[in-house]
This record gives sequence, structure tokens and C-alpha cells, in this order.
Amino acid sequence: MLPVLTLENGKQYGESVAIARYFAEKHNLAGQSDEEKLHANMVVEVFRSDMAPMISKISSAPEEEKESLRKESQTKI
Repeated sequence: MLPVLTLENGKQYGESVAIARYFAEKHNLAGQSDEEKLHANMVVEVFRSDMAPMISKISSAPEEEKESLRKESQTKI
């Protein structure tokens, strides 16, 4: 299942990184200075490149394999 953001105008958006950046900007979490913006984007990219694939792998795995995959992922973060 993909994340979907529905705005008040009814438009829907379904890209998780875009949604994360949207909320970061909307709630002033994207940084004020260039260095803060760099840091915020780094956090998003770590999620996208490292954590999201692990979460996808765990959520699509058979139930009996999920706990083992969770433990394995904790050593990689």
C-alpha cells in the first residue's frame, strides 16, 4: 500500500518523499539556513535510500519472517 496525501482541495499525491518534504516545509521543519536545509534533506534521503527499502521488505515478508527481518534491520541502521 502506498502512502497518499489528500489535500483540502481534493487533490491527491502519492510519493512518500514528496509528502515528507511537503509537511517539513508546511510546519517549518525543512530548515531556515542553507545548512539546516541540507541537514533536513539528508535525513529524508537516508530514509528514502536506507530505511524505506527495509520497511518494504519487512512488510511484504511472510509473517513468520518479519521478526527476524526487524532484528536484522536494527543492526544496519
